[in-house]
Amino acid sequence: IFTLPNTTWALVVFFQAMPADIEQAAYVDGASTLQLITRILLPLAAPVLLTTGLLTFVGVWSEYLLAQAFTAINPEARTITVAIKFLAGQLTDGELMAAAVILSVPLLMIIYVTQRQFIRNTTEGAVK
Repeated sequence: IFTLPNTTWALVVFFQAMPADIEQAAYVDGASTLQLITRILLPLAAPVLLTTGLLTFVGVWSEYLLAQAFTAINPEARTITVAIKFLAGQLTDGELMAAAVILSVPLLMIIYVTQRQFIRNTTEGAVK
């Protein structure tokens, strides 16, 4: 929910910068509105969708306060970040660091896999 304004802004800017000729050419070629969206607009918007999706995932993955508020009643539903905070007094420093590394591994894997596309997407609209 908190990343929705950023995602909306990025998509609006992307679609406003897209030439109207693309849409007109699709209609001239006989494409329906659904075909225009699924075969032309979504593939062109894939870089923006990937970038905003990655930024949203990073923001949600590291969210602490909202997760703590939602899982305060049910300790079994705690996320890893909230559970680490509650276990901080019961674990040694080494165990806490191991938990932090385990917590960051999925995020690092996703960033490693998508870094080339992410860098290309963030510089795509830049003035050269």
